[in-house]
Amino acid sequence: GPGLLRGLSVSGVANNSNITLYDNITNSGTILFSTGAMGTNTTPFNIDFGLGVPFGTGLTLNIATAASNATARYE
Repeated sequence: GPGLLRGLSVSGVANNSNITLYDNITNSGTILFSTGAMGTNTTPFNIDFGLGVPFGTGLTLNIATAASNATARYE
């Protein structure tokens, strides 16, 4: 359902990992955010979306190509 994406916490990034957030209930549809290919990073970091990014259908987080840990913060 609908909500507001507030932020993303990321850690344990393997080389070429790509995190994508979709406004959908599957790994397709409208892309809300994509990191693109990231380099190896063992230091945790946060991405703040300020006032938030609205979504209407649902929120799906997909990690592709290589491993990472990610937690989406939403309401």
